[in-house]
Amino acid sequence: MPERTPKRSPYFIVAAVCLAGSLVALRFDHAVIEFVDSPHFDSMRILIRSVSDVGGGVSLLILFVGLLVVLDDKKLAGRGLVGLALVGFGVNFLKLVIGRDRPGGRWGAYPSGHATAVFTVAVILANRFPKYGYLFYMSAGVVGISRVFRVRHFPADVLAGAALGLMIGLAGIALADHFEVDKYLARLGRAGPVLFLLLSIGATAGYGISQLGPQVGPALALWAMRFVWVAFWEDPQVGVIDAK
Repeated sequence: MPERTPKRSPYFIVAAVCLAGSLVALRFDHAVIEFVDSPHFDSMRILIRSVSDVGGGVSLLILFVGLLVVLDDKKLAGRGLVGLALVGFGVNFLKLVIGRDRPGGRWGAYPSGHATAVFTVAVILANRFPKYGYLFYMSAGVVGISRVFRVRHFPADVLAGAALGLMIGLAGIALADHFEVDKYLARLGRAGPVLFLLLSIGATAGYGISQLGPQVGPALALWAMRFVWVAFWEDPQVGVIDAK
């Protein structure tokens, strides 16, 4: 399927509308949560939880592992990896700066990480498979709505995540293509899927670490990134990638 360069204007417009909607939604966020947290939706909780979990970083990393193995599409996998990395840094930075609590009282509400991730992935997949773009965006929207019905986020959080995800999706495509990440994946050979799997495990551990609090989690994450940088790039004899 031929590659195409995404037109940025529609993304900017939709992202701006979502961000404006997020600011408006701040006025009635709590009323919506009170409604969806009622017993009427108890019978749907299992389904809602299953849909919601699809938007987790680990699930999406595994998705790109599968695409890398089945389609051997290193460009798509590289874009996905860069996009999800940007989501991880961008979302957690904004959560720390904004500091809004979730409906349940825990920190890290705004923006929704799940919504940001699924819309980022939707942009990347829609660019690769434009024929099915509407399915990717609809699926992202369903996951975003499920975060509200699961009482994990306010509507404003999800709308902000959608806006951010659209922008990160474009950035992930541009950066991955500019730095030719697919060539690095090609040099890894069969080790590529294994490293993606390790990244998935690392993402799971990182999520657990992030729950320790807004200070401890990011500090440990930065330490881990520094370790990876030294091992894989500054000292190629230790790592598997010789960037030189």
